[in-house]
Amino acid sequence: MGGTMPEGALVEELYRRHERGVRRLLARMVGEHDAEDLTHDVFERAQRALGTYRAESRPATWLYRIATHVAIDLLRNRAVREREDPSVAAPSSDARDFAPDREAVRRRTRACILELIARLPVNQRAVLVFSEIRGLSDREAAEALGITLSSAKIQLHRARKALRALMTCECSVYRDEWTELVCERAAPAPVLPAAS
Repeated sequence: MGGTMPEGALVEELYRRHERGVRRLLARMVGEHDAEDLTHDVFERAQRALGTYRAESRPATWLYRIATHVAIDLLRNRAVREREDPSVAAPSSDARDFAPDREAVRRRTRACILELIARLPVNQRAVLVFSEIRGLSDREAAEALGITLSSAKIQLHRARKALRALMTCECSVYRDEWTELVCERAAPAPVLPAAS
């Protein structure tokens, strides 16, 4: 990857250029709390795997692939722990803060959508984060995930469909007076007493 650059200097340069993007990706996939530690794990793995880097993909794509695998490992381990002991499940954030200004509405909408994305299966979550949030092309997302382009397109279609279904069931989605998308969690339906 680095020609004549020493391995340590190469990893430092990768870190300097891509640490923020890797951390943002991880925060979207696993939450802000774990993103910092996992970011360091990604660059440690990258250093150990420098010999496997293929020059046909961009360094950022290679790092995103490593980050995706690190995040998926954490999410799988977390899911196993939560199945074994439901008390270890992280509390979900409540995005129903009804502040009147536009920025607060944007934050609520983003939090609502990200919360729903976090409930999708890991492969759907990953492809959505890469394509919709990180803005990667289908080909770049496929490379980052280590899958074929057609698989990435299929997973993205399924992920969008699943997200749309969650939003339809659990949210009120509309355009506000500024024609910006607003997503608010729908209030739970009241429980009616059984008819006698």
